[in-house]
Amino acid sequence: YLRWEMADRGTGPIELLAVEDEGADRFAVFQGERKPDERYIVRFRQNEDGDYEAYGHPKWMYGPYPVRGVYTQPLWGYSGDREVCYAVWNESEQLAEVRFRLDDGPAESVSIPTPPSLTIWRFTGGSTGWHLENWYFDAAGSEL
Repeated sequence: YLRWEMADRGTGPIELLAVEDEGADRFAVFQGERKPDERYIVRFRQNEDGDYEAYGHPKWMYGPYPVRGVYTQPLWGYSGDREVCYAVWNESEQLAEVRFRLDDGPAESVSIPTPPSLTIWRFTGGSTGWHLENWYFDAAGSEL
């Protein structure tokens, strides 16, 4: 599926970096040989037969900034569901925590495992959308 989806994007052969299951979702992170600094993610949903089907197309992940080696991408909910899965792909030895503030709510801290790692932070967006702020920290609590 991934090779077929990426065939026209000029990435060349792809390398699968991670496949992780979380509930009824499966996430795959990968990169292309011709664009080694770019990362992509796709979300799959488990169907009633237990098989995984892609939900949407692979998405280019933002990064590697503001921290070198960190890539992010929000993945929207299913068929009108307002849930968002915010994906953080970490290749940085420095990153230990991301703090998120959704709309005007309180900041929430999310621990980031040592690299390579994929962290999914789930939240529900408002009926007219959402605004997200984020900050990145090392293990000593210093902002990166």
